[in-house]
Amino acid sequence: MKALSRIADFFYPRLRCPVCLTFHEGLCITCRASFFSYDQRILSESESGISMYRHQESAKILISNYKKKMIFSAGDLMGTLLTEKLSAEEERFDFITFAPSSKSSLKKLGFDHGAYLAKRIGHRLHIPVRALFRPSDKEQKVLERDERCENAKKIALLSEHMDALKGKRMLLVDDVYTTGSTVTACLALMKKHGIEGKYITFSRI
Repeated sequence: MKALSRIADFFYPRLRCPVCLTFHEGLCITCRASFFSYDQRILSESESGISMYRHQESAKILISNYKKKMIFSAGDLMGTLLTEKLSAEEERFDFITFAPSSKSSLKKLGFDHGAYLAKRIGHRLHIPVRALFRPSDKEQKVLERDERCENAKKIALLSEHMDALKGKRMLLVDDVYTTGSTVTACLALMKKHGIEGKYITFSRI
């Protein structure tokens, strides 16, 4: 079923709005108007990072269609919107990375949604993508706030040999900012190894 979903999405990516799934070429006007900005700032105006949209109905549906229903045109739209935002940014990055998915999430979804987004953005902006993090075993979304913080501490770097990235500027991409535990843990690890980093997420609760 996953293979069939990918094939159908490849050949017919824009026949339906990726949010409401009505017949429309790309995002329909109604759904486009239903996205509400979370942060109007650009990355250079933030010390650590920004989130694009409020995690309200349309943003939630779009992310769910992408991750749970494997409607990859929804993921492509997220990547396009993030790319458009980053294209207007004053800051430039040497690499793009992505927040790690838990082992249980990777098994359940069958693909790494963060890596998919990062690769789409990196390809369009001509920025190399690097996987940096080894995830914890548990999914963040099933945990309470305090548990999320403890679970995020178990995120680790894939390799200790980070000399080649020292002094480089890295952009961390994630879909949803909930408590900030994951991006905070990732940015702290990057800083510890001399990597300058900021984050951007598609939505924020």
